[in-house]
Amino acid sequence: SELLPLAKKLASSRSHHRDLNLSEIDKVEGDTILVVGKILSSGMITRKITIAALGYSQQAREKLISSGAKIIDIKEMINKHKKLEGVTILW
Repeated sequence: SELLPLAKKLASSRSHHRDLNLSEIDKVEGDTILVVGKILSSGMITRKITIAALGYSQQAREKLISSGAKIIDIKEMINKHKKLEGVTILW
């Protein structure tokens, strides 16, 4: 299961978290994505995704909403996908 490594990563200091642009996320396979870091606004999302992240820039959040993405918190993502099956984790 990915839960233990994920818990360790989430508990680590901010310097160990990754910042990703929307353009990088758009290239990732899968439509359910968890980002251990902050999402930045460069680029666009070209498909409907469900996404959870530690943080979002204001502009990234606006672009995600306008693309039809469903934004949920990490706890909700873990509760919906107990073993994180079908979830692409970016860290």
